Amino acid sequence: MFKHRLGGFSKSFRSQIDPEKSEALRRTKTDMETDLSRIAKLIKNEDGTSKKEKEKELGWLVEDFYTQYQSLYSLYGRLTGEYVKSGHRMSSVSSSSSSESEYFSSEEADANSDINDSNQKPFPRETERSLELLLKTQASNEFEEQFKRNPELQVESQAREDKQNAYLQRRVLQLELFLKESKGTVSVLQAKLKTNEDHAASKISELMARIHKLEQEAKSLRTQKGKKKEKVRRKKKDFDDQINAMQQMLDSLSNRNKELEEQLERTRAEVSQLCSARVEILEEDLAEEKEGFLARIKDLELEVESRYRKQRELEDRNNELERAVAEIGAEHKRAEIGSKNMKLCQQLSERKMERTIQMLNHRIHEAEQLKNENKESHKRAEQRYEEEKRILRERIARYEEELRVRASTASAPIEVDIKGLELGAEALDLAAGKLEEHRERVAKMVGEVEFAKDWIRQRNGEVKEVKEKVEGLKVLLSEKEEKELKLKEMLWKLEAMVSKEGGEKLNLMKSVRQLERKVEKLERVVKEKDGELVGLGEKKREAIRQLCLLVEFHRNRYLYLKDCQRERRFGSRKPFSIFL
Repeated sequence: MFKHRLGGFSKSFRSQIDPEKSEALRRTKTDMETDLSRIAKLIKNEDGTSKKEKEKELGWLVEDFYTQYQSLYSLYGRLTGEYVKSGHRMSSVSSSSSSESEYFSSEEADANSDINDSNQKPFPRETERSLELLLKTQASNEFEEQFKRNPELQVESQAREDKQNAYLQRRVLQLELFLKESKGTVSVLQAKLKTNEDHAASKISELMARIHKLEQEAKSLRTQKGKKKEKVRRKKKDFDDQINAMQQMLDSLSNRNKELEEQLERTRAEVSQLCSARVEILEEDLAEEKEGFLARIKDLELEVESRYRKQRELEDRNNELERAVAEIGAEHKRAEIGSKNMKLCQQLSERKMERTIQMLNHRIHEAEQLKNENKESHKRAEQRYEEEKRILRERIARYEEELRVRASTASAPIEVDIKGLELGAEALDLAAGKLEEHRERVAKMVGEVEFAKDWIRQRNGEVKEVKEKVEGLKVLLSEKEEKELKLKEMLWKLEAMVSKEGGEKLNLMKSVRQLERKVEKLERVVKEKDGELVGLGEKKREAIRQLCLLVEFHRNRYLYLKDCQRERRFGSRKPFSIFL
């Protein structure tokens, strides 16, 4: 019975240190070391990967490391539970015995003291001690009961004990070999643990230095961001002030331009109205005066022509009278005494008529000269002259009829009559008076022509003055137009300047927006850096915690294996001493 229970206990213990599980633990350890080395390389950035890929791979490695740690922790819990359950099962069938205490050697006491002093064992020391005592007392009690119950089986039990001792010796040798291997493995694990701790400490210091550097960079970026924001704000304020000043200047110039345009329009309208009214008045006056002068000149020309024709008629009549007088002298030779007086009177009248005719010819010549002078200026009125000529022809015909009547009346009495001569003398006097009146009229007409010329010259001077005034107004208008063009050019320049300034303002606004976008981008970068720093800090703390847990786990595992090895060595020696 005891043999079966001891075999079950050893079987349970062998299951805990199964070589396959040890191999699995070694593989897990190798994988964890590989992950740790990869994490260290990524932190050092030795492989030259990008930041995002490095962060992603770090996340995967940390998750894998954490998963392996969880699996080891679950395996540790399962092994602990199995060991506790096996201890309880064996303690439930055993009883206490005080006789076993004499078989404990000094080495066992030292081992128990070491076990009690160890604080790194994963199980409570009191539970292990109670389990060990229960197992030993149970084995001794069962053996005593069987020995007392059947003393005849001593020989058989002795043989079995020999076999058991041989088996236990072989088992002890195996356990010693396993212990040696375990010690080598534990030493290797301790060395690797130490190297890992040193490497982790160096990595942690590097991470802290890098975090400090990133914090300094973030601080400098924040300072640069504040400076750039202040600079952009000042530039924006200056640009806004300049734009406002230019806008005010543009508004004032536009208002002044509008006022000048309105004033120019009013001046142009007034000048155009005045010029048009003055020109219309002058044109009307000139047209009226021109028509009056043309009519008066035509009348004067017609009168001069009519007087010239009358003079010719008078000359013809004088010739006729001379012939009549000659005929009368030839016929009335007997009246020579009376005819002398008549001749004297005739000579006087002839001389007087000659002088008058000369004067009339001179006046007519002057009138012809005036007519020739004014002929070019009155060619356009020839049609009207023709009409007046027709009227004059009728008058001439009427005058010729009168002359014929007078000639018939003068030549009717063939007889020599003194009364007829007197009538002829009176007729000559009347003709001389008419010639004198005609001369006066011609002189008056010449004076009127001179007055008309002077008046025309005066009017021409006034027209010239009006033209000069019109030219002056045109010059003023052209100057106003030039000023208007200059103002328009100035307005165009101002508009171009405003458009250019608007373009500059737009460019400045674009640059400000670009700076704002850069600032926002820098803020995002700073936030990302802060997040990365926080994430790295969290990852660093988590990695440190995981490393500490791993180190603690390996240390506890090493101590646990060491204690188990000692207990197994001592446990294997106790039954051997009992059977001896």
